[in-house]
Parts: sequence; C-alpha cells; structure tokens
Amino acid sequence: MHSLSFPGAYGVLLRVILGVIVAHAPQWAAAQSRPADTFPIRQQPIDYFSDATRNPLAELDARLATGVVRLTYAEGSPLGYLPSLLDALDIPVESQVLTFSAAARNAQLVTAKQPRAVYFNDDVYVGYVPGSPELELATFDADKGIVFFTLRQLASDSPRLDRDENCTQCHVHVRNTAGVPGLVLGTMLVEPPAKRSELVPLTLSQPWSERFGTWYLTGRFGGQRHRGNSLGLPPEAAPGVTEGSPVPENQFTTGQLAARFDVTRYPSPHSDGVALLVLAHQVAVQNLTTRLLYEQAFRRETQATEERLARELLFADEQPLVGEWTGSSAFAQRYATPREKCPVPNLRELDLHTRLYRWPLSPQFDARPLQALPTDLRARLVRRLQLGLEGRDESLTLPHPEPDRRAARAILGTVP
Repeated sequence: MHSLSFPGAYGVLLRVILGVIVAHAPQWAAAQSRPADTFPIRQQPIDYFSDATRNPLAELDARLATGVVRLTYAEGSPLGYLPSLLDALDIPVESQVLTFSAAARNAQLVTAKQPRAVYFNDDVYVGYVPGSPELELATFDADKGIVFFTLRQLASDSPRLDRDENCTQCHVHVRNTAGVPGLVLGTMLVEPPAKRSELVPLTLSQPWSERFGTWYLTGRFGGQRHRGNSLGLPPEAAPGVTEGSPVPENQFTTGQLAARFDVTRYPSPHSDGVALLVLAHQVAVQNLTTRLLYEQAFRRETQATEERLARELLFADEQPLVGEWTGSSAFAQRYATPREKCPVPNLRELDLHTRLYRWPLSPQFDARPLQALPTDLRARLVRRLQLGLEGRDESLTLPHPEPDRRAARAILGTVP
C-alpha cells in the first residue's frame, strides 16, 4: 500500500479539515440519525422545558398558588381531586371515554377491568386511572404547543400542578403526534395469538373496521362495525366475540359496560361514543397546530402542514357515518350548546347521521389553539379554507352542499 502525502500548505489545510471532521463526527452522525420531521425542542425559540405560562393549566396553578381557587380532595374515594379539578377547569364529566390500552402512563395499572379515563374540553385534557398516584393533564400553550402537567393524588392544604418533564419519551412521535410534543390517541389491533400490533392514530379518516381497538364506547353506532368493546378481552368477558373481531352489535349499553368492571370507581358510568369521535378530531387538529407553530418557529417549510390542517378542519377525508350515532350520555347535547359569542352558524352542532359535524368547518377553527397562531400563519390558513369552501382548490372535494359551504364561508369572512 502507498500512503498519500500532501506537501506544504495543502497538507496543513487537509490535516485541519480532517481534524474538524473527526472532532464533530459524533454530532454530525446524531444529526443524520435524527428524524427530519422532529425538532430540537430544547433550543430557542421553543425551549420546551422552560416555563409555559400561556395556557389554562398554568393559569389554574397561579390561582391555586394565591388561594383564589381551592381543590377539594374526595376522602375515602379513588377519585381524589378528580371531580374538583374537572369542575375548576370546566370539563364536563360527560366527556369521559375509557381505554384499556397498555400504551399509557402507569401502564401496569391499566387493564380491561380497570381502564384509563380521559376527560376533555376544547383545549384541556385530564387522564385518570383508579389507584394511580397522580392525575395527568395536558393543554395547548401559545408558545410551546401541547404541554403536560400532573397533580398528585394526595390530600394537601395547597395542591399544585407540576410540569411533567418525562412526557416527551412517549409524546413525541413522527406518526402519532406529527413529530412534535403532542397528544397520543391511538387504536391497537390484535393479531392472533393475542399479539398487539403497533399503535396507530385514531382519526376520522381511518377505516371504521380499524377504529377503537382497546377502547370502550357506549351508545348506538349505526351500521358501522368497529373494534371497540371486545378487543383484548378474554372470551368469557365477551361471549361469542373472538379477540380482534369487530363488535357484532351496533350498540353497547352502560349496563354492558358495568358488567366488565366496577364503574363506581369512575365519576361516570359512560364511555360515550360521540365524545370519542369529537376527541379524535380535536387531537388531530391540535397536534397539527403544534407542528405548524414549530415549523414557523424553526423557519421550516409550512405548506404541507397547512394543507393537512386545512383538510382536517374541512373534514375533507372524513369517512361517512352509516346510520345514526347516539352517545349514551348527555355529552352531545352539552357539547353542541351554543357558547357566548358563538359564531352563526354554530360550528359545534353535530350531524351524527352521515358525518360527525353539521357544518363543513371545524369548531376548532374558533378555539384558542388556532387563535394563538401567528397572524401571518393564521391568515394563510384562512385563505386555504376559503378556497376549499369555494370549490377553487382542486385537491379538496367536500361532500357538503353549497348552502352549508356558503354559511361556513361567512364565518371565515368575519376573521380579522
């Protein structure tokens, strides 16, 4: 073998370049292995783990610190602070949905006989498992996107919310959270012999036959066959239903739910099917909103995410309902009640016959997360929505009739 040598200044320059390459090889290798769809969340301008103050949970914690709000602990009950916390956050107990997926915090406590409960309003989420040492909370922060907190389930004279810094271990995923800190709402499929497949996002565009794996849902479900209520349960808990098969009935009652586990350990005997559909849509919108916020902050291209978000807000890919859906609780009625300064038409109005919502524009358009987007970003998104509702975007085909689209366009016309 012959070695190469470079005389004079060239040799010095080459040795310097090689030294730089060797010294920085680990960092460059790490950068190459990092998924292109994720972000350096610890860096400015996001600085994810610094104080997050522009969100409802930080505001509640400030009121707890000053004594303006006090939480009551339910002694002798597994609920602990849960009822008082839901009341303080104006989260309806009717929003309760139940999952027995092991892909959760405190997974060792979550089973088909002790599911994890999720409660939500427009932009705050609370997770509860009987026997867990803490309640899990999440919300949208105007600077950092989705952020996470916990509340210890121990009676205290001065309970406080704690920022959860371990959340990103599970809540940053290219597919399940759009590559940013986000909410994980998934469906699990079971393949014989009882092997769980990879978690996949639960969305309105997903085939019905793949939805609701490891979820309970109560109500009447039209003509849809899905994987809820039976997946992962032993045969004796669901006679005539094999693991991994869709539920043969088009309804599931609270009585059937109570036969599966002790519902008195939860504030509601329901796992409302309509609430779960609303939650799936809302989570998809807010994860994409967080991604858009990060792309803008880190000066990345936003066009693809703007398009994805616009499609979600216009229900462009929603799988149609077949037959009427009704939840088992009063969630649908409470959710659709017009709010103060509610736009006309009321975007929260539900259809539940052929689609989830009555109007071709999501109520999330008017919710706090999208309102928090930078002005230029929101203006571009409004323009995309306008083109879609006018039928001038060839990539969008909306099933809604023209009068409905015209009513939705009127709402967009009021946006400053």
